Amino acid sequence: MKIKRSFLLLILMVLSVFTYAYPHQFNVDIRQADGDLNNDGIADRVLIKMDTISKSRPLCLQIFFAQPNGQYKLKVSTTNLIAAQYLRNKNGKNSGYTIPNIEIEGGSLHLETYFKGISVHSFKYLKRSFRLVSYSNIFWDGKQTTIETNLDFIRGLKTERTHQLGSQNNDDQVETDFFIRRSPKIQHYNTAQFEP
Repeated sequence: MKIKRSFLLLILMVLSVFTYAYPHQFNVDIRQADGDLNNDGIADRVLIKMDTISKSRPLCLQIFFAQPNGQYKLKVSTTNLIAAQYLRNKNGKNSGYTIPNIEIEGGSLHLETYFKGISVHSFKYLKRSFRLVSYSNIFWDGKQTTIETNLDFIRGLKTERTHQLGSQNNDDQVETDFFIRRSPKIQHYNTAQFEP
């Protein structure tokens, strides 16, 4: 009897290890954007893919550089950048994260997220890696005030503008310098870290 229990326990342990060690299967393309990211005159491709097998629906962003032969070469693949679709907070409720829109414009990759306002995270291919170059957020307090925050990681400048809805007065604007040794690489960055 003890041998059967031990054997059963061993089988359950092995199965649990395989269950948790099973890699994500990003099997569905959710978003796609095409445009030149590395300034070679050929349209590159960015995909957001979802693992629809996992309950939390994790997301993966992949950047492919187009090759002269028409093929695409994977440059970046990250699951850190975008929170899972159904990520639960510590109270067990859905965190409210949505799938961002992606756009390539002027050689930059822009991710537009909707969580406590509208945010745009902009990345540029600099020195053989994608780095965060700017972040902007527009937040409405639900009453009469909107707050617009812009961070420029190239110049190290933070601009915050407050506007009272319906007011004809000029916006209150404050500019401050902030020190950043180096802007984060796309694979080490999470879009939720700057959200208000």
